[in-house]
Amino acid sequence: MNVLELEDVSITYQNTKEAVKHVSFAVPEGRIVAIVGESGSGKSTLIRAAIGLLPAGGVISSGRILFGEKDLAAMTAEELRHVRGEGMAMIFQSAGDYLNPRRKVCDQYVETLRCHQKISKKEGYEAAKKMLATLKLPDTKHVMNAEPFQLSGGMKQRVSIVRALSYDAPLLLMDEPFGALDALTRDHLNEELLKIVDET
Repeated sequence: MNVLELEDVSITYQNTKEAVKHVSFAVPEGRIVAIVGESGSGKSTLIRAAIGLLPAGGVISSGRILFGEKDLAAMTAEELRHVRGEGMAMIFQSAGDYLNPRRKVCDQYVETLRCHQKISKKEGYEAAKKMLATLKLPDTKHVMNAEPFQLSGGMKQRVSIVRALSYDAPLLLMDEPFGALDALTRDHLNEELLKIVDET
């Protein structure tokens, strides 16, 4: 069974030529699929289209993006909001940049979890601590109570990865999630993420 299918998808930005032309592929359940291409070839555009987050002016000009039986391209903004988190999660290249610099990590993490799950703040905090521990952060209590500027780039990226994994969504989309990190941190995070994928 396929979790995600792109059928002859083309994507256009306002006043430009097609950024993506007639792309088709499927993501089978339980498998990792990589999109490979040079910079500017449309990899990020494809992923953003799948989760309904194309930048302003971007439109799916042809084709269908199927999540199960549902055509994501035909969904309203409200319908897509429900799919995100519950059906699919996303890790961006510089995911740490999406953390609010004025709020503690735990507050943001727990709030995001509670948007998609019926849990208390305490349950959310415990779930967050447990998930952070899976990526071997040395002091999860410190990380949870820190503000983003107090964490390194690698730690912020770990928080973002764990937050996406916490949704327990059947589909996880990633846009070069380790690209902005140093080689050693990148290797460690890659190994840790693959281990979590194998276990879950």
